[in-house]
Amino acid sequence: MINQGRWDEAAEQYELIEQNFAESPEVFERAFATDPDWALALLKSGNVEAALSRARRSAEVKQSSLGAKHYDTAYAQSVLAMAEAASGDRAAALAGFAQALPVLLSRSRQSVGSGGETQAGKAIRQRLILEAYIKLLAAGGSGDAKAVAETFRLADTVRGRTVMRAVASSGARSAIKDPAGADLVRREQDAQKQISALYHALSSAQSLPKAQQNASSIADLRTRIDDLRAARAALMEEIEGTYPEYAQ
Repeated sequence: MINQGRWDEAAEQYELIEQNFAESPEVFERAFATDPDWALALLKSGNVEAALSRARRSAEVKQSSLGAKHYDTAYAQSVLAMAEAASGDRAAALAGFAQALPVLLSRSRQSVGSGGETQAGKAIRQRLILEAYIKLLAAGGSGDAKAVAETFRLADTVRGRTVMRAVASSGARSAIKDPAGADLVRREQDAQKQISALYHALSSAQSLPKAQQNASSIADLRTRIDDLRAARAALMEEIEGTYPEYAQ
């Protein structure tokens, strides 16, 4: 429903889910309450105050559990910025967009977002976020002209991305005949899979009641994720420099 723009229906479904989990508030809080899509649905259906409250909670939880550089955190922060803009808090909204957009639009972050979200779904949400940002900048007057131009450039970048991949990643890798290049791509893909698996483990570890959480294990998972992200970023830079068509 979110992807189809059926905002009222989406908000109603979240409310229905909340009612169904009335006797299991911890499960509801962990699985649904901090979903930024709920805040987005509330915002687009006109309930700005409720959207702002949900968006703040979502951004706080994502920041705490996933870190500032995770795609899901950037998405939650972007929705919060949209809600702040709608509520009239221009300064907070501009700061939120400035922090979130570089992560949200980074190619290296695209594969480590929510596992259930499609590339098409991400493109829809990015368009909504950028449109809100452009509207906010335009409302500031001529002094923001350069920022508006830059935002349109980002919007063009998002629109220009291919929604459906032309070939599977394994097929693209096999198209590189150079053994060294194929090995480089394989290592990047392996790092990507490991990062996704570690995020899943981190999410599971943090979903336990506080008394059962192992702070040392959680810290170790975060360190391993940061190390792998740095390694993958270095691999992507090498791939982009040597095999630009594959990187694209």
